[in-house]
Amino acid sequence: MRVVKKGWKKRPRVWKKEIGCKPEKLSCLTDKPACGATLEIFEADLILLYYKGEFGGKHYYAGVKCRCCGKTDSVGKVPDDIWRRLLKKPERFDGWQEAT
Repeated sequence: MRVVKKGWKKRPRVWKKEIGCKPEKLSCLTDKPACGATLEIFEADLILLYYKGEFGGKHYYAGVKCRCCGKTDSVGKVPDDIWRRLLKKPERFDGWQEAT
């Protein structure tokens, strides 16, 4: 066998995102104001949070806990492969429930 063109080995990509600990919002879980720190988060920092919907269903989202003040907040959009792995982690109720 002869190699005509060498292939490339896919390297694992490290996902990271920079978010702010928003001081204008109160945390659902800690009920205290945020500190305003800028955080660089990685996949390992993500926690699976949910709130209860109007008809009792759970609505999931990715969250992170600030190491400075302990506030838990939403991260926003994460890549699909990371979301699938996050769904296998234990879930935590964020304290919010829509009115029925």
